[in-house]
Amino acid sequence: MGRSLSAAATDSNNTSTPPLQGQSIYGTGQYRVWAVAGTYQWISPITGTVRGRVTGAGGGGAAACELAGTYRAGGGGGGGFALGEFDVVAGTTYTITVGKGGSGGVAQNSTTTPTAGGSSSIGSVLSATGGAAGTSPNSSTTHTAAAGGNGVGGALQYAGGAGGICPGSASPIPFGAGGGAAGSLLGPGGAGGAAGTPGGDYPKAGGGGAVGGMSPMTGGVGNEVSGGAGVFGAGRLPGGGPGLLATAAAEATAVANHVGLVPRWPGDVLVGAGGSGGDNGLGGSGAGSDGGSGAGGGGSRINSSTSATAGTGGVFGGGGGASGANVASSTTMTAGDGGNGGGGGGAAVELSGVATSVVARGGAGGDGMVVIEW
Repeated sequence: MGRSLSAAATDSNNTSTPPLQGQSIYGTGQYRVWAVAGTYQWISPITGTVRGRVTGAGGGGAAACELAGTYRAGGGGGGGFALGEFDVVAGTTYTITVGKGGSGGVAQNSTTTPTAGGSSSIGSVLSATGGAAGTSPNSSTTHTAAAGGNGVGGALQYAGGAGGICPGSASPIPFGAGGGAAGSLLGPGGAGGAAGTPGGDYPKAGGGGAVGGMSPMTGGVGNEVSGGAGVFGAGRLPGGGPGLLATAAAEATAVANHVGLVPRWPGDVLVGAGGSGGDNGLGGSGAGSDGGSGAGGGGSRINSSTSATAGTGGVFGGGGGASGANVASSTTMTAGDGGNGGGGGGAAVELSGVATSVVARGGAGGDGMVVIEW
């Protein structure tokens, strides 16, 4: 038998769902999921042992803008993960906390600092901390990655992936790195993709990280612009890393249940491909595409163009980074948000001449998640 949960006194409704076919079922197959930030109360329907999974929230991505004197924007870290079994008593109420995703930074004439992701927990015996917020150091400062969160308690703990970082550069080139993925049942979260290497005259953007077992999948390095990591492979230039059906485009046109399993909750089945990177120099709007389940969003890069947005991470995946150079007035570069537990991407812009009203928006971290099965 497991440890007893700490009890609270507030009443709440309890819902359950019958077991589904084709998957490993714990106990009777009943479960309850909380995937939106907040504090909840759960009344146990049984006396016995339950299994809990907790995922911390992702940290927000940083923002950088020439008007504010910064050019580098790092991604937020992914939330940690823990799993364990615990004893409960029928009719007793237990406190559930779902961490809030960190807000992304905003840079214009000044910079708003991003925030870290919150912790998720089941009572006092199982918890996971959130990922740290991305940073936007000046060009001469060493860029330290935003750390991923950690799992605490239970039988299994995995750390979230670190946010991507940006290289130092004497030239005013904008760099936007990808957000880290959350830890999951598959292992530690992959790190967000770094925003390239110094050199060249073009903006650079990294992709979001993905879940991926003991060798976590890292978002691609944005030497120009990178796709997000997929559950079955790291991000690439500019396409996303592979998922079960190889690419995000293939998944988008496939039947919803292509793996033969019905996901019981977000993140129950993690097989997604990374979103592809968008580059207006290669045609199109420059927008990155979203990642599949567990995968990272694609980066976004523009040069002398209008506003663009990087791809959002799939559940537990990190958001893509975004960067723009020679942008015109009223342009907004927006990094991708993380999926549940994933870190937001970083966003950076360089101006064209006397351009005004230019904004860089870092991606928000995804809220955490709590699952109880019995």
